[in-house]
Order: sequence, then structure tokens, then C-alpha cells
Amino acid sequence: MRTNITVLACSGQDHEYCSGMKEGRRRRNSMNDETPLTISVPQAGRQYFDMSRGAAYEAAKRGDIPTVKVGRLLRVPVRALEAMLDNAGQKSTA
Repeated sequence: MRTNITVLACSGQDHEYCSGMKEGRRRRNSMNDETPLTISVPQAGRQYFDMSRGAAYEAAKRGDIPTVKVGRLLRVPVRALEAMLDNAGQKSTA
């Protein structure tokens, strides 16, 4: 008998997209059942910016694409990426 266990972790500080997650539990996806919580770096680059695989990883390395590392896996939180895009071009109050 196989048992699937999902373990999510957030590296570093508490982020909006990480709050509420606990080991072994996955936050309910409030967007809809078909939209994933995270996508791969190449998929984010291609889907949102029409980038190649290498360009997407370079953008993630620079911090232009938000990422979260889960073990050896580098993923892009969809809500964080879309929030970043929603706030693009707005002036900072700081």
C-alpha cells in the first residue's frame, strides 16, 4: 500500500504565501481546484514572461521571479508571482 505525503517548507522568513502551511498539510487552494499553488521555474518564465528555460532560471536567481525551495526542488508560488505582477509599476511608500 502506497501512502502519499506532501511536505511543504518555506525557506527563511514568513511569507504571505507560506503562512498557514504546516508539515504534512497542504493549504486549501482558494483560487480553484485546477490552479496549482506552485509551478516550476521554466513554466513560470514561459507562461508569464515568454522566457526560455535558462532565462527563467537566471531571473529566479536574480530575484525577479519569486521562488521557494522545497528540498532540492525550486518552485514558484503562483499567488506571490501574481501579486508581484499586480504591484508592478506602483510607487513604494518607503
